[in-house]
Amino acid sequence: MNYETTPNQPITIEKPADLPGAPMSSLLGYDHPCLECDYNLRGLAIGASCPECNSPVTDSLKKRLLRYADPQYIRKLRSGARCITICAILPLVGFCVMIPLSIVTAASGFANAPITTTTTSSGFTSTSTFASTTSSAIVPAIVQTVFSIAVWSLFAFGWYRLTTQDPNRSAATSNTSSGMACRGLAIATSSILIVAALFGFAGSVILGQLSANAAPSAASMAVPGAIIAISGFSSLIAYLLLIVQFVFGIKQVKRLTPRIPAGGLTKYAAFVFWFTLSTIGAYLLMVALIFVLVGAAFIPGSGASPMSGLGGVALILMIMFGFIASIAIIASYAMYIGLFARLWSQLSKTCQLNPA
Repeated sequence: MNYETTPNQPITIEKPADLPGAPMSSLLGYDHPCLECDYNLRGLAIGASCPECNSPVTDSLKKRLLRYADPQYIRKLRSGARCITICAILPLVGFCVMIPLSIVTAASGFANAPITTTTTSSGFTSTSTFASTTSSAIVPAIVQTVFSIAVWSLFAFGWYRLTTQDPNRSAATSNTSSGMACRGLAIATSSILIVAALFGFAGSVILGQLSANAAPSAASMAVPGAIIAISGFSSLIAYLLLIVQFVFGIKQVKRLTPRIPAGGLTKYAAFVFWFTLSTIGAYLLMVALIFVLVGAAFIPGSGASPMSGLGGVALILMIMFGFIASIAIIASYAMYIGLFARLWSQLSKTCQLNPA
């Protein structure tokens, strides 16, 4: 903005980007809270003081930027963004590790075939068959469980740090209700998924022992089956909560990004938000449509087969939309990682500007 064009009348600043270099007589033309008492400073001159608490308007304008915030607070935000970024990358690493580990375990399973022994004593011969029990069969389950606990613990810790209250701002403006909801949902979701991982591991171990040592009865299989079912249901609830947490999490990021001098980060966060929600909505719509079409194809007396009529249409839609949805989900995940990696980078630069 050219401030020399109107030297004899106050200039109204319509957006924060126009603040640098503005005369002290300039008026705030947008809503901005006083960081001491939460009074709306709109309409006041930059060089004026808050009419409620008498703190300088410039203090609130400067403290709006994170570079003027408490250095310890900035470092907490940075560590939160770092943890969330690493947490988002770790599942990709785990996927690359679990594939060869599962292959090696499956190969060793063929070597551990059931062993038959024959014992002769006092003229009597007895034959016993038992399964070879080695630790290799349980290694992938242990690795997966430990990995899940580590990832979701890091996820909860990252969001706990990223929703830290700014000590230089009033409680009313520092940590909004959306920030607290984001923190609570992150902790609740992580806790449920950790418990689900432990339940799933316990159920798999019990089921494996029953299958290896004897022909299991239906009654003996009920307990591990129920444990695994609880694990699956808990995971489903947690992933639904994770969608809600994503909404509040992006709101938290959009609340922070205007305080960081990085062009485009706020718009990028908004783009990731709407693209991901659109992807999730389209995916759920696709699943619902496929269920409807498949159900219609198998209506008794309709004469429709799975590969003809509505059944054939459902199959084609399943392949087509499944491919599109998979590409969109991968893109959303990559953009999510990119968002927090950029936030981590910008917060690191902000720490360098305020190293005290």
